[in-house]
Amino acid sequence: MIHVPDSAVESRGNTVVVRVSNVPVTDQFTFYDPLPPSGNVNSVTSFEMSYTKSGTPRRIQPISSDPTSPFNWAGEMWTATGAFTFTAAYTDRSFVVHGDGNSSGSFGEMGAESNGFLAHV
Repeated sequence: MIHVPDSAVESRGNTVVVRVSNVPVTDQFTFYDPLPPSGNVNSVTSFEMSYTKSGTPRRIQPISSDPTSPFNWAGEMWTATGAFTFTAAYTDRSFVVHGDGNSSGSFGEMGAESNGFLAHV
């Protein structure tokens, strides 16, 4: 998990863009390794994601008042499409990969929400 700084997020009308550069990550060759790292490689990644909302918002009302319930949230959600580009590289540059894609044909939403106690404020 990485912290994305506020300065990496830009909102322009119906579109939100997130850009990060040279984030340190580790290329891990196993999901769980109880021993000291074996073969993990220090790497960096950069990416840009954009999401664009369209249509009219869908309004969600909480259907539970239990603050721990996943059904205790409220919000306005729009249909959204997304696109991305990324680069990942070993820090010694012995391996580099680039890619891009979009959410065409997939489900996407963006909006504002509140949950728990704040869902009822």
